[in-house]
Amino acid sequence: MIKSFEEQIKRLTDEKSVLVDAAKKDLIPHVTKTLFKKNEKKIEELANQLEALKADIVTASIDIEALLSKEILNLRKEKSDLITQKNILESRLARTETNLKNKNINIHPELEQFINYFPNFNVKQIEKVDSFHHTLTKILRSELQDAERELNIQVLDIEKQVKEIDAKIESKLSFKNAPKFALDKIVELAAQIKQLNDENGYFIKKKGLEESISTATQDLDALKENVLDELCSQINIKMYELNKLIYVDGRRAPTLNIHGNKYTFSTYGDTGTGTAFANLISFDLALLELTCLPAIAHDLPLLKNIENAALESIVKIYSDNQKQVFIAIDKLKSYSEDTAKLIEKHKVLQLSKDKLLFIKNWKKTDTNK
Repeated sequence: MIKSFEEQIKRLTDEKSVLVDAAKKDLIPHVTKTLFKKNEKKIEELANQLEALKADIVTASIDIEALLSKEILNLRKEKSDLITQKNILESRLARTETNLKNKNINIHPELEQFINYFPNFNVKQIEKVDSFHHTLTKILRSELQDAERELNIQVLDIEKQVKEIDAKIESKLSFKNAPKFALDKIVELAAQIKQLNDENGYFIKKKGLEESISTATQDLDALKENVLDELCSQINIKMYELNKLIYVDGRRAPTLNIHGNKYTFSTYGDTGTGTAFANLISFDLALLELTCLPAIAHDLPLLKNIENAALESIVKIYSDNQKQVFIAIDKLKSYSEDTAKLIEKHKVLQLSKDKLLFIKNWKKTDTNK
């Protein structure tokens, strides 16, 4: 159950990341809350204009939704692109016509005045340059005239295409008697409304994903809290049962509480080292019995600090457990005869100063001995 919630949150988060990344790369409009409200207001204004225009030119039975068809909107976009191209071509045509109107400058009057001040000036050289400029201007003028003709052809071709698109749009609409400017205005308003609705759609989608993520996260937190409460309850019940076996004097059992990323392991004021270690053993044994944990290991420092009576009870619990328990213990004479016999019965390895675990005695300075 927890895994399904986590997978859902990951899927929603990934989907939101894709949406946000697409907006950053300008693949879709980046709509903020402020722009969303502004778009809503604009949509309302455009819708009112559309309704008013509709009332002026069509009957109440007309289906205005036809204007929002994909085919009509595509034709409108195609027309808009053609008009943009036409504007560019007409601008180039205007510059070309301006260049063609520029006449050649006669430099001879100015040149004669210049010679009065500089009699030795090389006039022939200037005349050669001027002749070259005249020749170049003729060539350029011919090219400009060719460009002018080509631009006029292109402009006329685009105007023809625009008329054809207008005819297609008009043929797909049922307003046969409506003025053309009114039809254009209706299509324009419908296109603007659709664009704004599309923009706001991305915002609504992102908002919906955020709300879904928030809800799923809250549900997951609540589920985790319930699961953790149930786990803690089972562990605390098991530690209570073990505590009664370890201490016959009715001492309070430890309790585990987990809240989010924090936990408490309470011993109710008993801060003694022996009690703390015994409670830790109680916790380990509870997990050993409640989970698939195959074994536990308790080293000597953990056991030797526990009072004898409690340790003897713990050893009895060890021996009764069906799973494997590893312990290290010494000074068997400190415990009862029954406990010593129980440890002897289950022992696997016994060490002494003469029987070392390793060949070398690491306590000595000279490790060769």
